[in-house]
Amino acid sequence: MTRNLKRRIEAIEKSVRGNKTAIRDEISARTLRQLSDDQLTLLYEWRGKDISKMTDEQLTMLYEYVELQERECKRAGFNSFKELNEWINGQ
Repeated sequence: MTRNLKRRIEAIEKSVRGNKTAIRDEISARTLRQLSDDQLTLLYEWRGKDISKMTDEQLTMLYEYVELQERECKRAGFNSFKELNEWINGQ
């Protein structure tokens, strides 16, 4: 394969991967837009915390967020967020 053709193929692959991650980003954005300011604050406070140290309120918010995210994935044609990530990563 010539070097020019190889570069063109790599550029196409990069573009497709970028479009796939854009789909994931849009699903995440749609999920976050459904949350209230208080819910977003709880979700932000949760980042990086050990799940065993989360408050009941934070756990409830996390589960609600995951449910919303799964619903948005299904609307986009994926069975789960995990399936979406596997599609993006080519697994």
